[in-house]
Amino acid sequence: MTYQEFLNQQFIQMQNQQEDEKEALSAYRALVAKQPSAGFFEKERSFSDALKDPTSSQRDFFTGFGLALAASDSTNSLSSRIAGAIGVGKKAMDTRRENELTREQALARLDLENFKVARANRSSLIDLKGKQETERRAKQAENIRLRQDEQLQSRDGLSVDQFQENRSIIGDRKFVDSLQDVTIETGEGQNINILSPEALGIIRQARTIADAGPPEEYENLIQGNLKQIFKERFGAKTIPNILYNKAFVDRIDNAAKNLNSATGEIDENREKYATLATGLGGKIQDAKRTTYLNSDQGKKDFIALKKRIEKEAKANNQAVPSDEDIKNALLKQKGFI
Repeated sequence: MTYQEFLNQQFIQMQNQQEDEKEALSAYRALVAKQPSAGFFEKERSFSDALKDPTSSQRDFFTGFGLALAASDSTNSLSSRIAGAIGVGKKAMDTRRENELTREQALARLDLENFKVARANRSSLIDLKGKQETERRAKQAENIRLRQDEQLQSRDGLSVDQFQENRSIIGDRKFVDSLQDVTIETGEGQNINILSPEALGIIRQARTIADAGPPEEYENLIQGNLKQIFKERFGAKTIPNILYNKAFVDRIDNAAKNLNSATGEIDENREKYATLATGLGGKIQDAKRTTYLNSDQGKKDFIALKKRIEKEAKANNQAVPSDEDIKNALLKQKGFI
């Protein structure tokens, strides 16, 4: 049962108890205002009913009457003896009824006290459950934080998006590596690698043409265009099925992206794949330079180089280069230019 389900359950029980408590309070007030019955007969019971099946108070009447009559002075007249016995029986009956009413009132008052105890117990239970829920949520939040810290460490300080992007780039680089030996046989009996600039240029050209057509015709268009262009230029007879995949070029371009780094570490392997991404290598290189210069490591390297250049310029009595010149010198030193 969840904490919210528990609260809903307690609310329903509390409403039911309030109704029961109202009825119990009304019953108690009625008993407090009630007076013991003074007559011999109760409700619609006749004298013969009292003889056959007397109530407890009528039984006390008969017992008191009988004992008093038996113990009365035999020298007195019968009528006086009966009158005295009736008085004793009546007193016993009234005492019984007063005691029964007092007992009923006490039980009704006890019921009210039980309702108070139940309210207090429910309040304590709700408070306890509330504290337990607070502790549970705090522990849950702490566990989430610990898991996030562990995940962050396992991601080398990268955000989830950056980590996922790196996985995508690495996956596509493995895909590109698996194609290193895939070739197309030309009409002259030679082979052309599908990752060569010539082949990739044709693939991009065919894709551009296919993208311009109806989406439902893409597969037919890409296959027809590739076969036609490769046949016209190289006399190729068969085309590897992998080239018909719409994501083929996208995966090559994705492999050429920079891997994210929380420390500004240079992605030394990018250039290998950037050369395949026609028209994308320059953009990636520019992004790579910007990422490095804006990283903590890049800023640290720039400050260190600037101090060294300023010191050398002062020692040689030369003008200090501009920040832009120092940045270019740093990029060249790090292999970005």
